[in-house]
Amino acid sequence: MNKNLLLTFALFCCASFLTAQTYTVDPVPVVTTASLQDDPADDTTPNPGDVVGHAIVTNNSLEEVNITWVRTELIMPDGYTSGICDINTCYGIEVNREFFTLSAGQKGTLDVHLYPGGIPGSLENGAIPGDAVILISLSNSNVFDDTITARFEFSITGNEIFAVSTTEIEFKDVNLFPNPTEDFFALSPADTDVKQVAVFNILGRQIKQFDASEARFDVSDLAHGVYLVSLLGEEQQVLKTMRLQKK
Repeated sequence: MNKNLLLTFALFCCASFLTAQTYTVDPVPVVTTASLQDDPADDTTPNPGDVVGHAIVTNNSLEEVNITWVRTELIMPDGYTSGICDINTCYGIEVNREFFTLSAGQKGTLDVHLYPGGIPGSLENGAIPGDAVILISLSNSNVFDDTITARFEFSITGNEIFAVSTTEIEFKDVNLFPNPTEDFFALSPADTDVKQVAVFNILGRQIKQFDASEARFDVSDLAHGVYLVSLLGEEQQVLKTMRLQKK
């Protein structure tokens, strides 16, 4: 009787182990590094506008498996976004959940694309160095509790890149003060060609606009961080863009 119980227990443990190993992800974790100053045209270095963490999912079973993945951005510097490519296709930054099917013994791609500039493949809105961690949870739709979490770690180094308008006309003598600031900033010296003053976040989204005739511009309600201030002319053309540090 005891032998039968031991045999049953051993078979149960073996079956549980095999179930847990239906599919695997390699490598774990996925560790990727890149520099914001890397040349996108250089095939020997990562494209800093689209840094890719590569992984492979393998179906180790003798049956087809249907796998659902869910993306969680655990650590993301300001302005960063991400996207996923699986065996089926590549998805936009707004897609956080999808599924794919692997036949018996099949391998499939599972890549995480990190976009430090917020726009896939581009740094035109600027970017900052930083570390990102993205988790991809995978579950077997056919087997309860058959799940794996793949961890993708990114380290983005280099110097900060600032957004610059291609239509910018540089006004060398016009600056912002105080900078850094806690409550407000002003132009020094004031320039009569400047009609509007616009404030953008690091993603390039306008969050404030002032008439240039104002003596100073209130930013007391903004969170701490780096902002871009554009001086606009009569026809809303960008005359100059500068960094503003909000304390």
